[in-house]
Amino acid sequence: RDLAPVPLRDNLRVGVIPIGLRDGMASVACGSVLASGRRVPILGPISLEHTRVDLTGVPEARTGDEVVIVGQQGATVIRPEEVIAHHRLAVKPELAMAPWGSVQRVYL
Repeated sequence: RDLAPVPLRDNLRVGVIPIGLRDGMASVACGSVLASGRRVPILGPISLEHTRVDLTGVPEARTGDEVVIVGQQGATVIRPEEVIAHHRLAVKPELAMAPWGSVQRVYL
């Protein structure tokens, strides 16, 4: 689903994460990410090499902080099922295949 460009507003605080369309971000995101344990909206559209997020409600967020696209951060979770429903994917393995080769994988 495409994200509409966000209109500028007073006090808008934008964060930039280094994953974009070429990494498969459009296929693995559900419209928000986790930053400092809070769900924050993605500001569309996603670019080729990065994604902008609205950090207005997270004043403690700093450069270098972890951002979670799918998973848990603190008590807040973005579950794979939510992303699957958002993209209307047929099965869970489709989500695992969505990130492209530029995204490092760690198997546990």
